[in-house]
Amino acid sequence: MRRTHTRQATVGGSAPSISAIAGQQLTVPALVRARAAESPDAVAVEHGGQAISYSTLMRAADSWTSRLATAGVRAGDRVAVRMGRSPELVAVLLGIMGRGAAYVPLDPAYPEQRLQLMLDDADVVAVVGDRDFDDPRRRVLHVGEPLRPRVPVVGRCAISEDVAYVLYTSGSTGRPKGVELTHAGATDMLLWAAQVFGDDLGRVLASTSICFDCSILEIFGPLTVGGTTVLGDGPLAIGSASSATGVRLLHSVPSVIDELLRHDSLPPTVRTAIVGGEAVWAGLVRTVYERSAIAKLVNLYGPTEYTSYATMAVLDPELEGEPPIGRPVANTRIELLDPSGAPVPSGAAGEIFISGAGLARGYLHSPGQTAERFVPAAGAVGQRAYRTGDLGQWSAGQLRFGGRVDDQVKVRGVRIEPVEVERALLAHPSIREAVVLSSTAQSCSADDGPPEIRLTAHLVAGTDISTDPASLRRFLGERLPSAMLPAAYVFAQRLPRLPNGKIDRSLLRPVVTPVRAPTVRAPYSDTEGLLVRLWGETLAVEAVDPDADLFDLGGHSLTALAVRERLQRRLGTTLPAALFFEHATIATLATAIDRVMAATTIGRASESGRQVAEVAALSATQRALVHREGPSLMLVTRVTGRLQVPAMLDALRTLQRRHTLLRSVLVQTPSGSGWRAGPDRAPLVVDVTSAGLSVERLTERAIASVVDRPWTLDREPPARWVVVRRGPTDHLLVVALHPAAADTWSVESLGHQALELYAASIHSRPAGPGRFVQYSELAAERYERVAADELARQRGFWTDELGDAPALEPPGHAVRSERPGPALIEEFTLPAASVATIHDLARKARATPQIVAVALHAVALHAWTGQNEFVVGCPTSGRPLPEHSTVVGPAGDAVPVRCRVRSGQTLGEVLEQVRDRALAGYGADAVPFVELAASGPRDPARHPVYQTSVVLLARPSLLDPGYSAEIAGRQPIGAVELEPLGERPTVTALDLELGLYPHGSGIECTSLSRSDAVSRSDLRRYGHQFRGLVAAAAHHPERTVGEWAAVLRHDSEWLPPPVRD
Repeated sequence: MRRTHTRQATVGGSAPSISAIAGQQLTVPALVRARAAESPDAVAVEHGGQAISYSTLMRAADSWTSRLATAGVRAGDRVAVRMGRSPELVAVLLGIMGRGAAYVPLDPAYPEQRLQLMLDDADVVAVVGDRDFDDPRRRVLHVGEPLRPRVPVVGRCAISEDVAYVLYTSGSTGRPKGVELTHAGATDMLLWAAQVFGDDLGRVLASTSICFDCSILEIFGPLTVGGTTVLGDGPLAIGSASSATGVRLLHSVPSVIDELLRHDSLPPTVRTAIVGGEAVWAGLVRTVYERSAIAKLVNLYGPTEYTSYATMAVLDPELEGEPPIGRPVANTRIELLDPSGAPVPSGAAGEIFISGAGLARGYLHSPGQTAERFVPAAGAVGQRAYRTGDLGQWSAGQLRFGGRVDDQVKVRGVRIEPVEVERALLAHPSIREAVVLSSTAQSCSADDGPPEIRLTAHLVAGTDISTDPASLRRFLGERLPSAMLPAAYVFAQRLPRLPNGKIDRSLLRPVVTPVRAPTVRAPYSDTEGLLVRLWGETLAVEAVDPDADLFDLGGHSLTALAVRERLQRRLGTTLPAALFFEHATIATLATAIDRVMAATTIGRASESGRQVAEVAALSATQRALVHREGPSLMLVTRVTGRLQVPAMLDALRTLQRRHTLLRSVLVQTPSGSGWRAGPDRAPLVVDVTSAGLSVERLTERAIASVVDRPWTLDREPPARWVVVRRGPTDHLLVVALHPAAADTWSVESLGHQALELYAASIHSRPAGPGRFVQYSELAAERYERVAADELARQRGFWTDELGDAPALEPPGHAVRSERPGPALIEEFTLPAASVATIHDLARKARATPQIVAVALHAVALHAWTGQNEFVVGCPTSGRPLPEHSTVVGPAGDAVPVRCRVRSGQTLGEVLEQVRDRALAGYGADAVPFVELAASGPRDPARHPVYQTSVVLLARPSLLDPGYSAEIAGRQPIGAVELEPLGERPTVTALDLELGLYPHGSGIECTSLSRSDAVSRSDLRRYGHQFRGLVAAAAHHPERTVGEWAAVLRHDSEWLPPPVRD
């Protein structure tokens, strides 16, 4: 029975439709150009503080196409690219491919000798390089020149069958070999990725060198779906890079993911992680799901010769044993064959042969090697297959990797033929024989941590270098990438031989422990000492000589970046990554770091002074709230079980030390009111088990004394902490917060932080990072960054935007009161199909799902009220960066969006108008919402800015009840159970609130209204209309607002049938 597995493409997803590029060849630039035509102003590429739109990107790409044509580049030529990472890099690649030429990426970090070898082999007609690069042998086009107008290009441009790029891999002949990849293969992969990863391609970190195949997905995957490519300078920098904010998809090798997780550097926005290039271990899979917000961990397998990916497995959190590499991706066929070319029996191991749409054209200038590896496909007449040299085995419908047929290995994701390293060693005049072996060394992190592949070189050499591995490493470093350098060198007078004269490799043993420096001197400075400790821990070396070459001790690019990450956390500052590669010894690295730190201290002196100011000024929000009477924010949790009270009290005191505002009192200064920090205060412990008295009544009194007692902020901090003892296994944790010191997010965050600190205390673990962003810093950062003239402009914008906005008039005849009672609440669910509609509308309009929800809400409101105009509030947490997630304070904000709907507009036109108004509002967010509220009309029975709001929470969000409960459940708090208590009846100042909470494949919706403004039947009718609109919107894009209103007002026409997910 032939063991063949094939996967065909499916239709749908977020990829551009073929009709969008009708009349064009299906090429990588054509896919991007289709998105640029749809959303020219959307952000296409970001790098550091620079961002360019799709229209700018395509203008730059067209300019490069014209320059290349003028320089004589024709379709079918090859153009080398040797430049740093910037948005222009993407334009250059598109420009080359658009001309019909293929780009040949050159990493500037590679040794010059290897780069010249690749240039010669590729026979490039030109090189695109940075301004400081020159090559007297070739035509060089420098980057950074002004854009040139697009001119007609003589001759044909790219077609699907053209080679799009040439990637060099390690060669079995000892020379790197160029793989020719076509547009047809690349576009097939990109369209597949758009269907599989969907919205997560909307913002992707592209940190891989363009010399490697996964860079194609990282760079062009987002551009295929209208998303943003965030160029990064290294995957380990994602945790501290501001540009990484919002990144939803991360692609890296497993060891990098492990490093990010161990240092809690993975942004909470990452929803999909793709791993490949190395074997994945089960322990990492569990850790990913336990310690991050990642919802999907994907294991991709495939050689460069098959356009990056051939199989895919979404790894299960409960995975046991070795993770599989999955099933074929779209338009791909996998066969397992024995050495004779026959199919292997079911369940047996065989060599993996891959055929399908992603197959490369072959090896450049190497017909012999092409014929050897690209063979006729078994059972498919006229088709070719790539012979991978990998062993695989089918198990329960999943392909499992079984090692290499030959000696090829991957080191830190880089594919290496050991013979290439051997040939480089033999080029040294003193080396007579060389054998390079690989071995697996266990990481020093966890017992089930990432195994590391290391190379050992066995040498027969002259005595002049036999005791000097450092000189050999320098020699190889001029010829090979760092990943190909052996970690250890073993010298011998002769190598063992077989009877036939060949080297007996079975008698050679790899060195599995890193080399230790022969002599170790003491560090000269504190920085040297810290680096010695960090490098020693990272390399698992007992002692590191500050003068030793770190890369001779087993260091490489990932370990250097890991040390940088740890050092930055210790020093509380950011250090240039280049330092850790430019300085090979701790001594020189420490000197360079001391210089940077000195300059940083001088440059940031004024900033540091602000951060440690004796009195923190009140923010605009706090000035509006500090003297306002109103209910306290509270957290009341019942803890049943053996609560360790001292540990909980310690956790609460740590929270006060962590968040300065929670231990501050209000003071008056010549410049106004402010917060002066004091010492943390011991939480009260109240025992209500006195004999003869009601425990329940005493509990109620204890809670009331904390929550309802008036605040005197000039004599007490804005936070109260009490632990109520109701019995040996029954306690309450009661926290009350003044509204000037917290918001809803703060309450949730404090609850989670308290559990985290309690768990750390009872398990004797460190309490986590010691530096937390303070609310005063966040507020100052937000409002001090805007110049006075810009702030005046934004205030003027809001005056014009909201000045004559009408109030919402719900149906019915409301009798409003100044103090509305408990809110009316209705709940309903949007099924997966409706969620897909929201995301599809967002993609088409280049809007966020939140903006789509506002537009749908506006159309439903028109049907509900008959009004054509209203203001919709969009609440935000006010915490834009991951490091702000733990900020405690009234940071929450809102952006009003003025919606105008007309009966003749289609839903798409309404969405476009709402998107434009929303983006304008978000661009004027330096004006605090409390300022807008203060300038609004004074009507005690109405909200002064808007009377309706919509919020669609994107997980992870602490305001999503499901996610909040989920992360609370992750804390190992022992044999205790938690139950929230004391929740007050929900009250809203708005006529209608709509909250959308993603849950599973659907969205749980909650609508709230003032009970004095909206009847329950009207609230329920709104929910039906909104749900019906979303369900039917995808099927009737031509309907106008007037038609929708007519349909939605008649239940029988719009009520969707029951949906079964």
